[in-house]
Amino acid sequence: MKNKFALAISIFVSVFILTIGIGVITKVSADNNGQSNSSPTVDATAFAQREEAYQQIIAEANQQIELANQQISTLANEITPQSDLESTVDGASNYLFSPEQASAIAQQIAGVAPKNLPELVRFSGSPAYEVIYGNGKVYVDANTGAVLFNGLQTTVTSITSEQALYIAVNYLKTSQPVSLDTSTFNGAKVYVVLFADGQSVYVDMTGKVVAVQMASSSQSSSYTDDDDDEHSESSDDSYEEYDDD
Repeated sequence: MKNKFALAISIFVSVFILTIGIGVITKVSADNNGQSNSSPTVDATAFAQREEAYQQIIAEANQQIELANQQISTLANEITPQSDLESTVDGASNYLFSPEQASAIAQQIAGVAPKNLPELVRFSGSPAYEVIYGNGKVYVDANTGAVLFNGLQTTVTSITSEQALYIAVNYLKTSQPVSLDTSTFNGAKVYVVLFADGQSVYVDMTGKVVAVQMASSSQSSSYTDDDDDEHSESSDDSYEEYDDD
């Protein structure tokens, strides 16, 4: 780029010198014309030859000026796009992770590759790549590769009451189920399966056993439909919760 800039300066200086030369030649020609009018003894043939030489010099100078203008215009068109390209490349190369790497990280979450390369943006003040999918966006930190935000919408399928009953029976094989109801546990909707020995198994909507309510000493080993509500409302029973593991 420096060489092109130096060339442009050199062309400009050449054009400037040629312009001054043309002015000097024009002035000399005008003086000679004045002298020829006052001195009828000047050789007409020599004057014509000199005038022809001047005109040829002027024509060559005009050609040089036109060529210089074309070269300057070409250089100006080349320098501007190159500057834009360098700034874009520098913007991506300043970070440890490339757009291609960010796409690969997002693909591990979404299961499919994005259609377009992610763009470099700022997410909560940090430089990040914005990976766009049809069902949401994923933001990947440009320096660490960490997923800053997963905005992909996922469809959660809830199990049926029959499936919840099957899961509870296979989990607690020592007793028979006597009722099934829905309730809430830790703010989430669950199925509650009551067994004949007084225990209750809590199954969430994804099919995971999240807790087991142990029977109290005051409860009998079997229940009828009439006392199911009383059992579910008892506050003396103990719970055995299960974490995500």
